[in-house]
Amino acid sequence: MAKNHEEGVLLILTGLPASGKTTVAKRLGERIEDLAIISSDDLRRQGKPSELWDRMRAVAREELERGRTVVADATNYTQAHRKRFISAAEDLGCRYLLVYFEAGVKTLLERNLLREEKIPSAAIRRLAKLFEEPEIESTIVIDTEELDPEEAAQVLEDRIRSMRNER
Repeated sequence: MAKNHEEGVLLILTGLPASGKTTVAKRLGERIEDLAIISSDDLRRQGKPSELWDRMRAVAREELERGRTVVADATNYTQAHRKRFISAAEDLGCRYLLVYFEAGVKTLLERNLLREEKIPSAAIRRLAKLFEEPEIESTIVIDTEELDPEEAAQVLEDRIRSMRNER
């Protein structure tokens, strides 16, 4: 049976590098069948960086039109970055949830040392100063200093199921 695009659910991840966004998105992908994860890191490697946000939004929109649950995995550190995805969901009549991954800068710097693809520490500190905290009602905060990736994925899975049942 073909899905209606209004069945689509968009999770817009936001948070500083090393806050756990990608790790939790992957865990969520193991739990939810047919989840589309659109990663800015993956798309950045595949094409022109100047086209990244337009490509991310276009892919998210295509997957939402198919009625899928979509995860937009990026730092999305400004309100403007997040609004691109919010407007795509609203244009299609899809539900969306902003997921704010929170952790202290000291924790982020420690985690960054364990990453395969490290980000310069100065970049993390700079983004921490530029980061605009979410200001919309449909936001859930995931404190990754308190929840491990499995617990965070469970919280999000429960929220997605709840959103789908509200239709």
